[in-house]
Amino acid sequence: MTVSRGWSVGTLGHLVEAPPSGFSPLRDIDLFLDRKNERLGSGFLCAVDVLRDLLEKEGALNGDLRRHDFHHQLFGIVQYNLANYLGRSKYIDGLDSMPPSRFLATNTNGLWEYSPFLCGVGLAEGLIEAYSTSITILDKLPEPILLVHLHNMLVQKGYITTPISLFKALTETFPGAFFANNEAPTSKFASTFQTRVNSEPPPPGHKAQRTVGDLKKLDLNRFVKRKSYLLACDAAGWNPDRMPDNEVRVPYALGAYRINRTGCMIDPITGEKRMKETELVKHARSAGVSEEMLTTWATSAFKKIEKYNRLPKPFAGESVREGYSPMLFPGQPNEPTLQCIDMLSLCLGQFHKFEDALKKLRNPLYVHAYEIDPRWRQQKRVGLGFLALEQRNEECLRVMAEEMQNPRVGTAIYWDGLDDHEKTLERGKRRWEKRRDKPDSHLCAVM
Repeated sequence: MTVSRGWSVGTLGHLVEAPPSGFSPLRDIDLFLDRKNERLGSGFLCAVDVLRDLLEKEGALNGDLRRHDFHHQLFGIVQYNLANYLGRSKYIDGLDSMPPSRFLATNTNGLWEYSPFLCGVGLAEGLIEAYSTSITILDKLPEPILLVHLHNMLVQKGYITTPISLFKALTETFPGAFFANNEAPTSKFASTFQTRVNSEPPPPGHKAQRTVGDLKKLDLNRFVKRKSYLLACDAAGWNPDRMPDNEVRVPYALGAYRINRTGCMIDPITGEKRMKETELVKHARSAGVSEEMLTTWATSAFKKIEKYNRLPKPFAGESVREGYSPMLFPGQPNEPTLQCIDMLSLCLGQFHKFEDALKKLRNPLYVHAYEIDPRWRQQKRVGLGFLALEQRNEECLRVMAEEMQNPRVGTAIYWDGLDDHEKTLERGKRRWEKRRDKPDSHLCAVM
């Protein structure tokens, strides 16, 4: 807190200088929530309102206005708590039932306006709540998994030549959630989809009342069970040694450190060094880490592998917007930056586009799923998606491909546009050099 106000301690003793211009401890919280809706599609609060409207329309489409009551209640509570308590003091509303804050004389928002630590801890808790809620809903809705399978089929059949960022991001962010063994099929698309759905029966107790702890564990989810890095750290009590190997990511810092501790063994047949077959090593290989890289991590001093703490280009791909650097959290996974609620809205909106275009054409598959076949009366979109995966109608596939690319949608990110890590370090280096060269021109030193 003192550093953000220009008071720090260095080799010269206590250093006092003008606070950084434009600095606000609440910057990242404001971007995350976007209470004033200044950045369309980026703030959590507005995204929840949009998703609520889309779910109501989906319920009306299937003749069940209460089918999403659980979802409304779930993210409604999270939305209310974040809007009213994260980065916002109740003193703003004139609270007088408790002793006044000593910060009221300068700012009614109290300590939030002065403590980067408080803002950081609060933001971490808010991101955990937002992620666990979003993933719980994403796992229950059929649209995301249907669209991922449809997109894969359209790419494989040549209707879409360049994969679309949104669906590529879903498969890369949640490996194994949509395809068995994380392998996208090249044929038999309908049967592969059906097998994937049937291979994950609802877990025992999935209809029981869920607690906040259940949501954070994600154990009752059918498909998407991957915790964000923040959620995994929170579950481990913020003790890295307590985090199980199946929740450690590669090629990030903690994963590299764990592999470094695993070490190598000598192959009794070839006499060559190779990695011990641990769960983390297998996961690293499936994530695309080469044997050479694994051996380097295992045999090098940990301080020498810091250069691997960034997200490699194959992992960045198109899963983030063009121009966005995946270095906001150097050396760690970047799920916290993804606006999962907005990704859900994009998936629901994509089906709205399919329906509008196919209805105008009176497409046979649309008419069959939405108006004729009673099997799909309460799951019309599942019917349309499954019939399309069976490749029964050329017109339907062509329309779906056109609508997916009109326009091509990417992933929404809470902090899109902020400087990446390297720029931040470079700016800090220039500032330090200025302080070193002219120490008396801009600060007061007290030994």
